[in-house]
Amino acid sequence: MKADNFPILLVTRNLLAPIDRSAGDLQKTKGCCPQATDPFLLHGLFVMALSIMEAMCTDVLEYFLTSFPLKIPANEFKFDKDVYFTSYRELTATSVKRYLNSLAYKSFEDHLTLFVELTSIQSSNVIQTHMGTLKEAKATRNVLMHNSLLSNERYLTSAGDLRRTNHAGVKLKCDQPYVLHTIEAISTFATDLREALSQKYSAYTKVRANRELWSFMFNSPMMQYDDYWIYNLEEDCIHAYKVPEHEKQIANSERLLLALWRGHFSGTGGDPMQQFNMKHFDERNQAKILYFLSLASSFQFS
Repeated sequence: MKADNFPILLVTRNLLAPIDRSAGDLQKTKGCCPQATDPFLLHGLFVMALSIMEAMCTDVLEYFLTSFPLKIPANEFKFDKDVYFTSYRELTATSVKRYLNSLAYKSFEDHLTLFVELTSIQSSNVIQTHMGTLKEAKATRNVLMHNSLLSNERYLTSAGDLRRTNHAGVKLKCDQPYVLHTIEAISTFATDLREALSQKYSAYTKVRANRELWSFMFNSPMMQYDDYWIYNLEEDCIHAYKVPEHEKQIANSERLLLALWRGHFSGTGGDPMQQFNMKHFDERNQAKILYFLSLASSFQFS
């Protein structure tokens, strides 16, 4: 089966979840600033805020690339011998992690630019609005961790146009106003990033993902999604399954696939599951079943 035959199962709420978690963590970090009079504690809050931002971007991109693996460069699909004996999802996850690890060596500007390009939100103002402030903050973190806040050549070349000095050997401030400003800048960046992603992928609901997977599993006119499921688009929820009259006429292989799906929806697949055997399926349907099972533990069926 070709790579582009697999369905795109991205769900917007899952894509945005790392940003929502980070927003709460940033709020807690910001709330600690007024009480943090000790420079050591302030520096810790500063480093933590930047780490929250980086983890947020990585988690969003990991979920996104797992949903759109074809966006990963072809040369990243290299595996050790043992990896070939894992499932499709594990192979995809391995490729995504390897690719994300390779991005760690890029500059922040290149990393964020690539993030925007991969997620196709080029029209947003995420880069133009936030790049300068975040570049300088990351450069400051570097000299905080490695050079006692003394500016050096690396700071001068990596801090960008908003660098706070043009000379090496200058002691940079990382006081309460600066730390608070940085946390607020990261929070605003997270808000704008969430808005850009939400607008771009608003159509990627849970119901849509279920439809996509259903269309991948079934291609018979007897297996129309609306005939078998009760759902609510506003709530983005699948409430229950239906048993249409024409279900009696579907093929045995479809009956088994349907029982497999219902089993993951409600916990029981019914009598047809007693007859389940991979030998009943041709090579293409076997590939579909293996794909289905590889994601069934994390897919939202209801």
